[in-house]
Amino acid sequence: MREVLRRDGQEVPQGMAALPELGFQPEGGSVLVVFANGRGASLKQLAIDSPLLHAAIPVPELYGQSVFPSLSVTAGAVTCATEDLADMDGMALWEYRLGYVQMMTRTVISTVIKEGLSVAATAGTYGALKDNGHGGRRPPPRHGPPPRHGPPPRHGHHHSGDDGAALLAAGLVWAATDIYRSAVNIADTRMWETLPSKYQVALVPMPADRIVRLSLPSQGGAVETEARIPENAESAIIYVNATGYGAFRHMVFPK
Repeated sequence: MREVLRRDGQEVPQGMAALPELGFQPEGGSVLVVFANGRGASLKQLAIDSPLLHAAIPVPELYGQSVFPSLSVTAGAVTCATEDLADMDGMALWEYRLGYVQMMTRTVISTVIKEGLSVAATAGTYGALKDNGHGGRRPPPRHGPPPRHGPPPRHGHHHSGDDGAALLAAGLVWAATDIYRSAVNIADTRMWETLPSKYQVALVPMPADRIVRLSLPSQGGAVETEARIPENAESAIIYVNATGYGAFRHMVFPK
């Protein structure tokens, strides 16, 4: 990469310029190892569910404990370790921060609308039933002159049954809307979960025996595998994917 930049007259980044030179000519046959290291960041749902409030927001979740320091690559007499090429976790968090304000704005607006509609439906049900006397039944009109004797009519308790029915209906409406709000209280957690935590690379000369040995460090000893390159291939790319010690796979792409 440095030679390409120099040939084009472009400036070589400081970090790239400090890397050691290759001990061989890549044009003479080489193997590029691309290591998909670990499991990439994902989004999980942080939900608030209560009778008074339902809200859900996506929050990032990292799996850094499954990331390996590097992959050891051996081709003939050459042994090296993969170097970082791209931090996919960092890119995912950068994208999350870019859209954080818009995401929170959508969540707040959605929550206010849902909660407001629920309160309006409950209050409307109670008010309609209370005003109409439980189902619209009104006392029949009284004809003739009012009675001259007797105690004055009492107010305030003759509609207690209607008030109770209105409260019961309003409670049922609130419970129904509460179940609905809880069911749709789902955050958008879509993410490129197939991406690794990091991409690392290593470049080694084509071995004479066409066997590249790959090794991952572990506490109980290295986990090793071999990649065989076809005899007629001038060069090759080996793609290695490891999300854990039990998921260590590779594919060979000869050229």
